[in-house]
Amino acid sequence: MTPSVALEITKAVEELTDRVTAFRIITGMGRKLSKLADIAERSASIRKTIDERADRLALRLDAIPAAAETAFAPHEALADETEAGIKSLEDSLRDLAGHNRPPVSGG
Repeated sequence: MTPSVALEITKAVEELTDRVTAFRIITGMGRKLSKLADIAERSASIRKTIDERADRLALRLDAIPAAAETAFAPHEALADETEAGIKSLEDSLRDLAGHNRPPVSGG
């Protein structure tokens, strides 16, 4: 084998080695990018699930004031009646106190 043929073979082997190395790097990067894409997809799915749950909770929370009003309405009516009765009693006592005079002595 002549030195020029050996040199060409050496250059060809070096070039092939460089290509194999580049392919390995690109393939490794591809795997890493694929893993990152999988992680991003899983993360987006989890985020979507959490957002949907938060929306459902928010809707339930928004319904509470109306439900509370409905639940307490009969009690509020009773409280209003009781308050009106107390006011009436207070007014009657005030009237009675204003009309209180010393008893008439009989004698």
